Amino acid sequence: MASLFEPIKIKGLQLKNRIMMSSMCQYQAENRDGKPTDWHLVHYTSRAVGGTGLIFVEMTDIEPRGRIREQCLGLWSEEQIPAYQRIIHSCHKYGAKVGLQVGHAGRKSEIQKVDLVAPSPIAYSETSRTPRELSILEIKRIIEGYGNSANLAVKAGFDTVEIHAAHGYLIHQFISPMSNHRTDEYGDPARMAIEVIQTVKSNIPSDMPLLLRISACEYDDGGYDFEHMLSLIP
Repeated sequence: MASLFEPIKIKGLQLKNRIMMSSMCQYQAENRDGKPTDWHLVHYTSRAVGGTGLIFVEMTDIEPRGRIREQCLGLWSEEQIPAYQRIIHSCHKYGAKVGLQVGHAGRKSEIQKVDLVAPSPIAYSETSRTPRELSILEIKRIIEGYGNSANLAVKAGFDTVEIHAAHGYLIHQFISPMSNHRTDEYGDPARMAIEVIQTVKSNIPSDMPLLLRISACEYDDGGYDFEHMLSLIP
């Protein structure tokens, strides 16, 4: 605790303290176009005013079908950049740095009209729709989508990027034996995550930190444990 308020530098990212606000879904994109609104501007700026050193915007989806709900944020087009720049510039005024968490809901999307996709055609729950299994070509395109969102994040002025590979969302679905029953190369639980990391790294500056959010253990019969997660790290 003694060092909580001390500055820290991670690669090229200089933070005024070690207080980070984690990414939390807000479901406030009113126009359902993925763009943050005045609500988001006030929400994140308030945390900057409060002294947070690093603020992560909620999971921001790489494509429209990757949203949990229609009110989720997204960054898949340059047209969305100005709405994020307002937030970044406002938070920077108070000395806070801002990170973008990129993700894809996969089979956990709650949008009824969306093309529900996953590693394997296994429903998330008894009340969920059964997703369609992604082809290898579709997986490659989604991986490219993560790189595109990272590139747009850099253009918008974000200070760092985090890949969401936890909480049952798409990358986690590839990692978990409960949701990935594939027999091709993407049956390898680490493959998609590694390729997303590689693609995102190629789209951000070399001195920009890249973070990865994982669920280190699945507390469920048939799920993985901490030792299994460690074994996936190259």
